[in-house]
Amino acid sequence: RIRVTLRAESDEVMAFEHMGEPYFRVDWGENVVGLILDGRTDWTELGELLCDSYCLQAPTTLAEEVRARSAP
Repeated sequence: RIRVTLRAESDEVMAFEHMGEPYFRVDWGENVVGLILDGRTDWTELGELLCDSYCLQAPTTLAEEVRARSAP
């Protein structure tokens, strides 16, 4: 099974942890959550989660560019 880890807001980490599989909490980092990839993976949601994860860590100007490009 393939697992992806990403950063999330702390309240989202708790929500993902309580949702259970395919989400899981990792033992390192307070704002890290994992997602198991399988045949049921919602690829659009994964893209949004990865974008949000990047924006949490990226310099402000780069995060703003990403958010502007992903806005509907």
